[in-house]
Amino acid sequence: MEIRDAQGHVLFRYEGNLNQCDLDELNLRGANLRGVNFEGMMLTGTNLAFADLREASFYWDPLIDVVLEGANLEGANLQGTDLTNVNLRNANLRNANVGPSNLGGPSVVYGSDFTGANLEGTVLAGAHYDDTTRFPEGFNPAERGMVYNPKRLPPPDL
Repeated sequence: MEIRDAQGHVLFRYEGNLNQCDLDELNLRGANLRGVNFEGMMLTGTNLAFADLREASFYWDPLIDVVLEGANLEGANLQGTDLTNVNLRNANLRNANVGPSNLGGPSVVYGSDFTGANLEGTVLAGAHYDDTTRFPEGFNPAERGMVYNPKRLPPPDL
């Protein structure tokens, strides 16, 4: 199988199941990954800028230091995801779910940059943020049910 960009150029080739691939630190800028299930995969440091990730699932995945600038994440499932230090500038997160996992574990967006991102209809209730998280102008995380966690403390046991 292959991962291609919008122009059809091959960005990455792999054998077998995508969910068994290591995509850490790959350059998948502009990749067409619409609807892909990334559940259980490692994507630390991966460049997914301007990628088509509509309806993709990143359930409970670590997306630490990932570049998602300008990516289309409309309708994506990011429940329970670790989005620490993620570049989400100008990303489309319309109707995405960045809420807690099915077991109540929160998504975290510590140090992430949502400047210019479309957060219309995005589920953010329960997601943890800190002083280094940047939001679009006029955005109020408390009004969207987000949890301020300046010391990045783990959530209490369920």
